[in-house]
Amino acid sequence: MEKGRAIIVASVFIGVLALVGVLSWWIFIEKPHRTSITEIRAEIQFEWGPDVISGKIITEKPCNYDEYKVVAYVKTDIWYAHPWTGAFASINKDGSWELESVNRMPLPTQVEVFLIDKDCIPPPLVEDPLEELKPIASSLKSIR
Repeated sequence: MEKGRAIIVASVFIGVLALVGVLSWWIFIEKPHRTSITEIRAEIQFEWGPDVISGKIITEKPCNYDEYKVVAYVKTDIWYAHPWTGAFASINKDGSWELESVNRMPLPTQVEVFLIDKDCIPPPLVEDPLEELKPIASSLKSIR
């Protein structure tokens, strides 16, 4: 009876070790690595519309976009967060994003979008967005 019990215990132990080995292999070797945008070159493209600013993040490899967000600023006399302070666009798995747009007076002369770290808190207005936001990528358009 003791010999049978020892065989069962040994079999269970070996089975658990095998399961742990397979899981470790999958987690550390086979699990796909999601590259951080900061590890590679990223480009941001966008279109400015009356109701929406939309675009796409272009990267060399798939990235974990959950770590980042897109913000927009418009220039009149100075750069203002658009459409309002604290607004940002989350990035979809395919790199696409969309941000509401509003028309205000005076009409802006330029719009610039920025790819930034999700923990970055962009200020309501800036004199030099590249210097103050330190974005991963940006794209600028003249709109009139």
